[in-house]
Amino acid sequence: MLFLFTRTLLIYLVISWAVRFMGKRQLGELSPTELITTVMISNLASICIEEPTLPVFYSLIPVLLITALELLNSALAFRIPAYGRFLSGKPIPVIHDGKIDQDNLREMRLSISDLLKALRGQGVFSPSEAALAIVETDGSLSVLPHQETPFYLPLLVDGCVIEDNLQYLGLSHTWLLQALAARGYAQDSEILLVLGNGTDLQVIPIKKSKGEGR
Repeated sequence: MLFLFTRTLLIYLVISWAVRFMGKRQLGELSPTELITTVMISNLASICIEEPTLPVFYSLIPVLLITALELLNSALAFRIPAYGRFLSGKPIPVIHDGKIDQDNLREMRLSISDLLKALRGQGVFSPSEAALAIVETDGSLSVLPHQETPFYLPLLVDGCVIEDNLQYLGLSHTWLLQALAARGYAQDSEILLVLGNGTDLQVIPIKKSKGEGR
């Protein structure tokens, strides 16, 4: 009994460390790769608990390997935005100015009942109450109610232009590039985030890490 207790405690501590090391996002909404990692780790952890005759490293080595792969995956997604978008997809708008985008609903195979349920979860009981509703990459729904003050939408994130938001604001890709050039930004790679409301832009440049450019 003591042997089983010790093995279980060791596996628990290693997995706790692995999940903590992979980042806090593991404890919130999970991306597809994070969900796969979590499920695999939980299954691998049970091997040595259910089969006491197996050496404990039969569980620990695969868990540590999967942790390393997840860290590598996260690093690649951070360094290569296109790879990150490939893994996680992109946010998809489902409501514009109170009107449901039925094409996007069909593309995601999201029923109107599911949409209404998600809206109610955000305190919105009619699509007409939403200025904008977006299905995020983790499957959650973000809702912006109608309001008098102008709101800002992301127009450029990690070098990727958000065409849906430009279209929603009645802007074009060309207009965005010209507006950025007028502010002295000649390359998308210099910019971390651009927010716009149709008339004004908020530009956040990339801050160089210590030692870069020396």
